Amino acid sequence: MNILNRPAIKFEARNFISIDKRWLSIFWAGIVPFLLGAGKSYYRISLTKNNSFFDLDPSIASFSLSLFLITCLVIPFKVAFNGYKLNALRNNTFNSKFVYDTASSNYVKFLITGIVRDVIVYLWSLLLVVPGIIKGLSYSMTDYVIFENPNLDPREAMDISKRITYGFRTDILIMYLSFIPWYFFASITAGIGSIYVLPYVETTEAMFYENLKKHAIERNIVSPNEFGIY
Repeated sequence: MNILNRPAIKFEARNFISIDKRWLSIFWAGIVPFLLGAGKSYYRISLTKNNSFFDLDPSIASFSLSLFLITCLVIPFKVAFNGYKLNALRNNTFNSKFVYDTASSNYVKFLITGIVRDVIVYLWSLLLVVPGIIKGLSYSMTDYVIFENPNLDPREAMDISKRITYGFRTDILIMYLSFIPWYFFASITAGIGSIYVLPYVETTEAMFYENLKKHAIERNIVSPNEFGIY
């Protein structure tokens, strides 16, 4: 059975964000995580060009500190934005303030979970590229899981992500790769196309998660209470 019918899910995502220009609402809700992520990428590239994250040069140390601070900001907001997308899919609620309220009220839990996840993926990447990619795909749904049940500790949230993505990591990878032409479109429009592309990508990912979660619960791979459903 084709649980992740990528063309069908992407078609459904396009239809969803097109109703009443929902893509615009989703873009504005995610603007802070997007800008923080862009700043994080800028600082990482700058540090890479200067060869080391641990250089004693004051300017490099300043860049490193800035990268760390931006990372601490972007992780909770990204988790909250993923939760916003789930709420939008489930009940069509479009309240951008939700992202900021959720990020602030669960800041520490979201931050710790994201850091633990990123560190583990990074350490696996040091071994070889492929193991790092596999771990990244296995834990790709951690943000959604910890949003749904903030009572989980990082290890539990990552384990649930690993279980629901098992057997579907290739599908998830292909899903991410399939958006390369759309990213190219956004780049040749000087970033203006991102107003549509980012909601499209993010909504598709959320729909992938919903399908994975439903499949895992139906197959008793996970229990509903692990997602905070009682």
